[in-house]
Amino acid sequence: MKTVDPKLLQVFSDVVDQGSFTGAADLRETDASYVTRQIKKLESQLALKLLNRTTRAISLTQQGRQVYIV
Repeated sequence: MKTVDPKLLQVFSDVVDQGSFTGAADLRETDASYVTRQIKKLESQLALKLLNRTTRAISLTQQGRQVYIV
């Protein structure tokens, strides 16, 4: 696995744990757009899609599950 900023991994973990970008943003006392940018940055650094996004829900991709477990 490539080396990435641990802060990005923590944001990713928060999104998964909270079940939403908004929940993670509330937890971090920031806005959802910041969280979205951090997840996009992490996905870009890893060259992986980590989350399936719809207007109502998020779910982990297979690659996202592997990153979340690590």
